[in-house]
Amino acid sequence: MTMREKIARAMCVADGYSNPDAPFSGNKNRHPWWELYVPAAAAALDALMEPTQQMYDAATGIEVNCYLDASAGVHPDQWKAMIRAAKEGK
Repeated sequence: MTMREKIARAMCVADGYSNPDAPFSGNKNRHPWWELYVPAAAAALDALMEPTQQMYDAATGIEVNCYLDASAGVHPDQWKAMIRAAKEGK
């Protein structure tokens, strides 16, 4: 499941659809409800493309046990690359 699909499904459930995989009414191709939320999910990912100062501040000082240097904080290019990959369905 991609991040875009995960967000779309969460939006669908938040709107009260307990089964996001159920086909929506009048749908001859049997597309599930969650697919109607893909444009909104993509918009949410667009909003995440540019982190806020508060997001940068929250990341400051957090130790990261991976290849990233925790003292450098969150690098904008890495953030954008992650969100871009999610928007591309990765």
